[in-house]
Amino acid sequence: TGNKVQRVNAQLKHHQHEWMAGNIDRAVVEPGTIARVDKNGQLKGAAGILECKTASTYLAGMWDGDSAPVQYVAQCQWYMAITGAAWTDLAVLIGGQQFKIIRIEADAEIQQALIEAGKTFWNDCVLAGVPPAPQTSAEVIQLYPQSLADSVLASYSLEQSVIRLKEINEQIK
Repeated sequence: TGNKVQRVNAQLKHHQHEWMAGNIDRAVVEPGTIARVDKNGQLKGAAGILECKTASTYLAGMWDGDSAPVQYVAQCQWYMAITGAAWTDLAVLIGGQQFKIIRIEADAEIQQALIEAGKTFWNDCVLAGVPPAPQTSAEVIQLYPQSLADSVLASYSLEQSVIRLKEINEQIK
């Protein structure tokens, strides 16, 4: 791209939410300046952010077109919310062969949703000392590695029925 980048060896922090922190791969510096982190953890002198990824050839389909996988877009939006950067260049090397750069523009709506989710996680899980509920069967297995020989994975239909039963029981109470 012709842009000059600089390593930032510091954890960056949001100016209002001390629990919002991140470590960017590189700052894209403005011509004639250097990036620095002030005493409050704020990034100064950066025109944008550079995030670098590698991906297996098997995951190349996730990088088709001009979009990136949602988890990387969320990461970039989080960093832009912390730093105030207007954009992030997401560079990826796929299978050691294909290189591409995707420009992600700051999106206030996405950033606000991430901030709200982060605030909930910080208050309800971190500060309360309560781990978040597992979201996948792999997370359940990780939390509860002892298996029961007669247990089976519930179907979607059964799971929805159990959820509905809990709702009805709450209404009855």
